[in-house]
Amino acid sequence: DHDRLNPSQQIAVKDALSVKLGLSVIQGPPGTGKTKTLVSLLNGMHLIDYQDYYDAVIDFLKSSRHVTATRSAAYDGPAVRIPSRPRLLVCAPSNAAVDETVSRVLRDGFVDGFGAKYRPSVCRIGAGDRLTESAKGVTAEAQAEGFLKIAESRYCRGASGPVDAGLRSGEGVPQAFYKPWFAEYSALLLK
Repeated sequence: DHDRLNPSQQIAVKDALSVKLGLSVIQGPPGTGKTKTLVSLLNGMHLIDYQDYYDAVIDFLKSSRHVTATRSAAYDGPAVRIPSRPRLLVCAPSNAAVDETVSRVLRDGFVDGFGAKYRPSVCRIGAGDRLTESAKGVTAEAQAEGFLKIAESRYCRGASGPVDAGLRSGEGVPQAFYKPWFAEYSALLLK
């Protein structure tokens, strides 16, 4: 919550968000609110990047160059792709620092332009041997395992033998079998 930052933290976030090229450094001794400032900065970056993304999608949809299902066969113009969703990458000198940032984002969430709280999609990548409990749930491995459980329950009801084993191992599953749930999984991860 940007309004709960002290004046120097607010200035740091504002200055960091205004940097278009280059680097912004936020430093200070332990306990001075660097992680709180970082989470607020990530919230601001997320809002700005998504606003740019939504503007690009609107422009794409308004464009006469996009292909609709009804005229796709007749369209012979240049291929136009819908913009991809923005991503933020957070790195730190230690796993503990990354986990603390992840924990705060998960606990506090972000605030949108209307003041409503929301939880951004988070995926923790990295060493998994000493993760905090909150970070364990959002690792790429945990999310993939969760999806496999969903896929098994939806698409493998009563399946056993090679299909079930193939689903778990990623081998031996016919492409026609995994296409529906892979598309669904991709949509879940990319939201």
